Amino acid sequence: MPGGGKVSPAKESDAEMSDNVERPFELSTKRGTLCGHWQPVVCESERSVSCKACGAPLDPITVLVRMAKHRERLMFEGQHLRTEINRLAERVDELKREERNLKSRARRRSAKALEPEATPENVVPLYRGKARS
Repeated sequence: MPGGGKVSPAKESDAEMSDNVERPFELSTKRGTLCGHWQPVVCESERSVSCKACGAPLDPITVLVRMAKHRERLMFEGQHLRTEINRLAERVDELKREERNLKSRARRRSAKALEPEATPENVVPLYRGKARS
């Protein structure tokens, strides 16, 4: 077996670290409240990340991954919302065009209703040449 089945010092420190660090998605019950660790605080001098709400130490890589996924989701939602805004703007334009057409049609119909009807008694025939008597 390569490595002789021994655990490297880096692996041991990872195992120790995983015992001391809580995952951001797990709920902590410190102080009798549930905490989803949604407020990570970065301490640059100690190079550590902890939860602002409950003070639990967090795995920096897990926090970074969670923040990247959150940003990606926000970007996708923003793109979806821009697409929806464009679709709704086009629909508003269609409705305005339809409203103008209906108003125009209503004006034509009301103007036509005010005109006298053409009946044989009030129609004056136009002939070319001499008028017939």
